[in-house]
Amino acid sequence: MSLSCSPAPNPYGFLDHCVLHVDVDSFFCQVEELRCPSLSGRPVAVQQHQDIIAVNYPARQAGVKKHMPPAQARSLLTAAGGLVVHVFTEPDGRVSYRPYRCGHTWLWITCRRINRHGCGVLTQFGV
Repeated sequence: MSLSCSPAPNPYGFLDHCVLHVDVDSFFCQVEELRCPSLSGRPVAVQQHQDIIAVNYPARQAGVKKHMPPAQARSLLTAAGGLVVHVFTEPDGRVSYRPYRCGHTWLWITCRRINRHGCGVLTQFGV
């Protein structure tokens, strides 16, 4: 993907602004897909403790929702060829957000590179 902040001709004159929306609703799933490429394109849900905290779009199509019981999600995903994966844990078994923090940093560095000419405002929203 390449974006330029310099004005680009279009049928209506010059482009003076644009909005780039980065959907990170299934962020934990996306990070897990990067960590384990065999998950790419498959229905995936991420479990933390006894909660489903993230669901990618193929898993949603299989009927999985955030906060459903992991056993129910696992049943739906098994039938759809997907997986429930546990949130990252350190070798000692403690839950760790380290790979997700790295993914967040990478995302913001990438957004800053897209906006390298300072022609826009970067805003982070969370719901």
